[in-house]
Amino acid sequence: MMKDISGQKFGRLIVIESSHIEEKSRCVYWKCKCDCGNEKTYSGVDLRRGYTKSCGCIKTETLSKLAKDRKIVPEATRRCYKSWQNMTNRCYKPKTFAYERYGGRGIIVDDDWKDFENFYKDMGNPPDGMEIERIDNNKNYCKSNCKWATHLEQMRNSSINRNITINNETKTLSQWLLIYNCSSNRFYKRINKGWNEIDAIIKPSLAPWNKTKIA
Repeated sequence: MMKDISGQKFGRLIVIESSHIEEKSRCVYWKCKCDCGNEKTYSGVDLRRGYTKSCGCIKTETLSKLAKDRKIVPEATRRCYKSWQNMTNRCYKPKTFAYERYGGRGIIVDDDWKDFENFYKDMGNPPDGMEIERIDNNKNYCKSNCKWATHLEQMRNSSINRNITINNETKTLSQWLLIYNCSSNRFYKRINKGWNEIDAIIKPSLAPWNKTKIA
């Protein structure tokens, strides 16, 4: 039975009434009115989980405010926003590249950081050539577990560089993937399906010209 959330407020959005149910996902969509006056329709899931808090005016106001601050270089502000956007996409959008290594294995963004302004206050402008990095790549994105790091530092700390032993020889995961011509995307998809690490690396993909291979 559908739970009626009419009249409830999520961020700047107040729910007016149910709009429709998406046939494929069975997700309920609700007509909402933003504090700024705009009316739009959003899924109940996005509202309850805090993914949607306004009609988009919060983002517009935040970027406008940051751009007007004399201490902030506009280009640096855009880089920071891009890092924040990529971070949230990796955790919550399955079609995003490398989602399997983030949201696909349970990595999420701290509730405070779902708001770009809070993220910016905690992290500041990214230095040139640096990207957001989790100190412990098995933990979530939050202030205590993140820093700006170079691409090389990220690769050294990446879960893809954990050591694995095959036939009494130990190499990093990235080295084994290269040797067996296995992409990290294929590896993590297999891991999510319950494969063990070694089989996920060494088993070849099913090819149309060789039906004896394993997908």
